[in-house]
Amino acid sequence: MKQRSAHYCIGKIALALIILTMTVGSSTAAVLLQDSFDRVGTLNGSSLDVGGTTWIAKTTLTTDGSSVPLTGDVSAYTSFAPTSGYIYEVKMDLTISLGRFFMGFLTNTTPGTGYIQDNPNVEYSLLQVRPTSSYYVESGSSSFAAITSSIGAGNGTYSIILDTSAPNWTYRFTGPTGTTSTYTFASNPSITYFGFGSQTTSTITVDNFEINMTPVPEPAAISLCGLSLAALLFLRATRRR
Repeated sequence: MKQRSAHYCIGKIALALIILTMTVGSSTAAVLLQDSFDRVGTLNGSSLDVGGTTWIAKTTLTTDGSSVPLTGDVSAYTSFAPTSGYIYEVKMDLTISLGRFFMGFLTNTTPGTGYIQDNPNVEYSLLQVRPTSSYYVESGSSSFAAITSSIGAGNGTYSIILDTSAPNWTYRFTGPTGTTSTYTFASNPSITYFGFGSQTTSTITVDNFEINMTPVPEPAAISLCGLSLAALLFLRATRRR
């Protein structure tokens, strides 16, 4: 009877520890920044729906009540400063029939609002999408590499997944048909802004901008969960004897 009681108590404690660990180390994404562009007016200086920041944008850029039309050498930026220990997802809905769309991170103190690549240090995980092809600029490079076969091209939802949980941060791109392999920063950048824009004659609209953040469980929490599971398995084995 005493042995059963001890097993019962240990089992309860182990189960409680598992529940506590899952609660503390849960990986629920939190929305940091979000904008549906469902207003009419100038984008520059306007506030995002969620996040408390504003847009720095070419004065010709406007919201039409549901999206932001892009044409020519224009761009828009909002403050974004990721920290270590998280996984960030930056995503936007894109409709494109002509031209080139860009989205990516900047380390500028004050970004310009013309052609996005005219900004110094803009080539940190920069994505370029065209109607039938897509490309990326790896950090520290100024030339594009094709990723059409990985993520697709044209209309759809595009995102950049930035993982800051490892000593060297990584990123990858996703698109309508899939995701790229992971790219690793040789040196972690001091990101200050996220930006998007277009180049040359373009027929593009963007909508549903969002940056969300998922915490990475601490190693101690993972170890605690493993120990708790081991205790439950041990109890199960001893009861069978």
